[in-house]
Amino acid sequence: MSVTVDGEAMNTTEMSNVGDVIDRLTGENRMITQLLIDGVEPNLDDQAALRTRPIDGGEIYIESASPAVVASEVLEAAILRLDEAEREAATAADLVQQTDATPGVARLSQAFSRWSEAQHAVGQVLGLLNLDPAAFQLPATMDELAAHLREMKQAVEREDYVTLADVLQYDLPGTLGTWRGNVEALRGAVAA
Repeated sequence: MSVTVDGEAMNTTEMSNVGDVIDRLTGENRMITQLLIDGVEPNLDDQAALRTRPIDGGEIYIESASPAVVASEVLEAAILRLDEAEREAATAADLVQQTDATPGVARLSQAFSRWSEAQHAVGQVLGLLNLDPAAFQLPATMDELAAHLREMKQAVEREDYVTLADVLQYDLPGTLGTWRGNVEALRGAVAA
């Protein structure tokens, strides 16, 4: 079986199965981003069968990347989501103050989606690289954000749009700035 990794033939002497190929790549700090065997994506749910599959006969095609590069790209996207969320929250504050609160609450919903996407991305990077969130002050920032979110939820439930606007305009921006700084520090550490 020929094994091609990132467009180059891999020397497979002393290898007998797909698991040996995967182990060599992970040992070289490479993350597999695509795997094709005879032009077909294998069933990744059955890792045991995949890893023990012999490499004689057929073709294996692999694309790989540095986990740090992938993590850096994911964190850059997370920072963009945080920027979008901050703009949505500012717009929501303006709408809540100026008009009927319904359009403002709708914009706030969009901000929530962006925050959730960013938080999920950061969690994936921390897991991928086995990093401690506390090293980047993320738990404290997330606790502070959660407190603001609870306060906003209660304000919406009470139809207290003055409090909602105040949290959006005065309390939330500092927390979001801290969160963005935490993510930038994480991205810097990953890139180093």
